[in-house]
Amino acid sequence: MKKILQLLAILTLLIWGGLFLQFYISGRIEKYLDPSFRIYALLSGTGFLLLGAFNFFNRNRETGVCTHDHAHGETCQHDHHHDHAEEHEEEHAHACDHK
Repeated sequence: MKKILQLLAILTLLIWGGLFLQFYISGRIEKYLDPSFRIYALLSGTGFLLLGAFNFFNRNRETGVCTHDHAHGETCQHDHHHDHAEEHEEEHAHACDHK
């Protein structure tokens, strides 16, 4: 399912980028946008195409995704259900390395 969603996102970027550039190059954009905004359509279309191409070429690359749970559990070795906040900060910092 992730692969399908990734390819769908890539396809969406390429289609939108292609449409923006096609409208800009053909002159059809003149019917829809004020002249001061036309350069943004060119830049956006180019950006969409570059981003889509980058994602396409890197679609099979390993991402180094963290596979462990970041939620506090039994391995954290300290209680999270107490009210003395000032004392807790020092205790909390040594066990899980965060505040």
